[in-house]
Amino acid sequence: EEYLMVKLPINFNEISETPAELIDYIVAHSGRSFPVEISDLMLDTSYVLPKTGLVVVQGVLVCFLILLLVAALGASVVVSGQFTALAAHTIYYSSFGGLVVTLPTFILSLSLIVVIAKWLVIGRYTEKRIQVYSTAYLRWWFIDRLVHMWELWVGGLVVETPLIWIFYRLLGSKIHPRTQIKEFIREFDLVTIGHGSEIDYSIRCRRFGPWTETSGPSLRFRHIKIGSRCHIEGLVSLGSDIGERVHLDKLSVLSEGAQVGSESRAVGNPAFDAGGVGIATDVSFLLLGLQLVWLLAALHLFSALL
Repeated sequence: EEYLMVKLPINFNEISETPAELIDYIVAHSGRSFPVEISDLMLDTSYVLPKTGLVVVQGVLVCFLILLLVAALGASVVVSGQFTALAAHTIYYSSFGGLVVTLPTFILSLSLIVVIAKWLVIGRYTEKRIQVYSTAYLRWWFIDRLVHMWELWVGGLVVETPLIWIFYRLLGSKIHPRTQIKEFIREFDLVTIGHGSEIDYSIRCRRFGPWTETSGPSLRFRHIKIGSRCHIEGLVSLGSDIGERVHLDKLSVLSEGAQVGSESRAVGNPAFDAGGVGIATDVSFLLLGLQLVWLLAALHLFSALL
């Protein structure tokens, strides 16, 4: 399958009863690899810290991450207390309690902390190569851990709703509002997604480089562009440029810098062109609105049960 770039079905022995029929099937369905374009990246010249110093600073930053989480929790508790004082004798409060305000306040507080911290610490993600143990790597690591914390505490509640699109837009990504986002995204400024696409696999615009004797490990960043009405179920490597109406199958991996033409079906690792595919799916604003309504309904139901 890898050598001839063809995906055999599970029941291939039933479809092809003789070796000759199997050869004909392989020839008819064999694909071709996608072209790859990889440009040279400029090396960031930020100061390189000693390993011990980097570990110490990371330990301090972990404590700071915990403080930010506590601050978001504290804000939700304060707002909940104010809400209780104002609405303690209302039917709405007796029915749903203070959690109906506490949880949204926590989501909003932690999300705003992430957005503000990203723009203060990183600014915009750009295509470049940085050295591990440098101050640039430390800044990336801090925001990456903060976003990971947000995904654990908040992301699972807002994924597949318009709220996660708003969050990623505030962080600098270029994602059309009619995009179904079912997994998380990092290095936001480097991500572009067209309308009507469905993202079922996480997107990362970075990759660690090899550790050689002459230089330490590095981390490189490249853009990822996904066209309109695509269905992404596999790994999109950094530097990939995907056209419109492309289906990337499950367990498939696009090579770094892959240039995928429109109306293609990418399968395999590394992925190859398995022929045209018609994707007629689209994401409507009505569906996104219903998802948001369901989120609010679930919040009130959960609050009422508690």
